[in-house]
Amino acid sequence: MAYFYELIISTVIFAFDTIGVVIVIIGGSKAVFAAFHKEVSKDKKTEKKRMNKLSQLRIDFGNTMVFALEYFLAADIIKLVLDPSWQELGKIAALIALRTALNFIIVKEIKMK
Repeated sequence: MAYFYELIISTVIFAFDTIGVVIVIIGGSKAVFAAFHKEVSKDKKTEKKRMNKLSQLRIDFGNTMVFALEYFLAADIIKLVLDPSWQELGKIAALIALRTALNFIIVKEIKMK
């Protein structure tokens, strides 16, 4: 029974980590494509409009990274419950700090717009 429980929990952890990675890959790809598209078409727009669109792109990409961090954080919390250690706790603290910093930067960027 314990083996079955660990198998289910390991599968859930793997699923959360995989979802986080997929979000990072899709969000990163979209951001690179959008940035490239904006750079290629820069002669058609004024510089101010282009900068506003790039600023929005940074905000969108930051939101995507925060969303992915939620999944990584969920997986690490489950790992901590299964194997409570200072190393796992440190990883969770680092993820929370990174998530908080990204949220702060995104809110600051939005207010500057």
